[in-house]
Amino acid sequence: MSWALRATSAMAVVAGALWIQPVAAEPQVGAVGQQEYLGATGTRVSGAARDLVYNETVYADERVDTGRNADSHTSLVFLDRTNLYIGARSSVVLDKFVYDPSSHQGDVAISFAKGAFRFVTGEIKNKQNVTLRTPTASMVIRGTVLVLFVLADGTTEVDVESGGVDLKVCDKPDVIPVDAGQAFTVSSSCEGARTQLRDRADIGYPVPRLPTEYAALEDTETAAGGDSTDTPPPDWVRGRNGDHDKPTDRGNRD
Repeated sequence: MSWALRATSAMAVVAGALWIQPVAAEPQVGAVGQQEYLGATGTRVSGAARDLVYNETVYADERVDTGRNADSHTSLVFLDRTNLYIGARSSVVLDKFVYDPSSHQGDVAISFAKGAFRFVTGEIKNKQNVTLRTPTASMVIRGTVLVLFVLADGTTEVDVESGGVDLKVCDKPDVIPVDAGQAFTVSSSCEGARTQLRDRADIGYPVPRLPTEYAALEDTETAAGGDSTDTPPPDWVRGRNGDHDKPTDRGNRD
């Protein structure tokens, strides 16, 4: 069975239950779509870390981490069948995913702390309400398949395979359109530049891996005692204060 069919099957198993859940402090937002367990864990606001096995429900404000092993990865299927593929040594917080299946309207915010990700939009129609954030960038999607690379220092690269995003660098007001076949990189010092779209053969599909030059930088930092996926991300990325619109706490560095 293909990865796409497996993801659809996983979501179908839990979809009925998700639509009828009562309002809760941590609403259900999706489920694990990857059948093989390869070390991913989820940490909810109200509990300790747990293994994210196939069909396991994921919740708003939950932090998902993959292991440091190069083979560690997972995939999530959200309420509207949006797919998120999470590579090794990655950390992401599912701030919110509200979706009405009858109108196909929703409100989504996801914060990518570090790692490699492929985001594939689902059935939500008001895609302008889908916000993706990293330490140095915020993006509103326009019907999108994209790959994100985020380093521990906040460096962010977005590769748009289809659709497009409207991107802001740090807290700068300018909106930068990044369309299909284009890529854009934001440095840790909030400098942005257009870059070349990477080939799927070089970064993996559907689950991406950090490009060689980024992986080398991460290995160097970890060896020197730097950040690891075992360390909780900073407060901005957890979305615990209800401020899902704040793209970053970094200043405007013009």
